[in-house]
Amino acid sequence: GAGGGTGGAGGQGGAGGAPACTESCAEATQDPNVPFCMTAEGTQAQELYDPLFACSCGNMGACATLCADSLCAGAEPSADCSQCVLNKPEPDGCSGAFGACAAD
Repeated sequence: GAGGGTGGAGGQGGAGGAPACTESCAEATQDPNVPFCMTAEGTQAQELYDPLFACSCGNMGACATLCADSLCAGAEPSADCSQCVLNKPEPDGCSGAFGACAAD
């Protein structure tokens, strides 16, 4: 018989701008609406992000009270919230979790 048919056309690329998903915890903190990729790197980034989010905004988070009206409401973090997340070590703040995330 004759040779096989031609291969299918490639799919269309996504729209420009934001990536479809992220493999970077630091990137996730810049745009919380971007989901983590379903890859090893994406999973690792999520494992760094989750404790930072829990510390910053979770029910018993060290900085949740200071960040409730800003960061946790989807706004720019307030000065007090930033100070707690960036500069105060656990268990009173989130700087350890933030540092691990920022380096990813």
